[in-house]
Amino acid sequence: IITLFAGCQLGWKHEPSLSIEVARKAVNTGMWNLYEIENGVFHRTVKPKQIEPVENYLKMQGRFKHLKPEQVADIQQRINANQTELDKLETSAVNLSKIL
Repeated sequence: IITLFAGCQLGWKHEPSLSIEVARKAVNTGMWNLYEIENGVFHRTVKPKQIEPVENYLKMQGRFKHLKPEQVADIQQRINANQTELDKLETSAVNLSKIL
């Protein structure tokens, strides 16, 4: 399975010149995680040293301007929890091919 990040300037309401920066912010804020599972072993291919606030990603796009601060905080909490789970998965010896 291959999943990819494909931005849409028109639908996401940002300038075309920001496309690469939006994609980088998606990874650096934890909104989009880059990883592979090879022979059942989970490995992040890119892991930011420190996760940036998700607000940095959301504020770049007009499609999120309706979000209230508490909604942004909820998204941040979910990202933080997801990062914790990914850390556990990466350090575990679980062979995902036996689970998936």
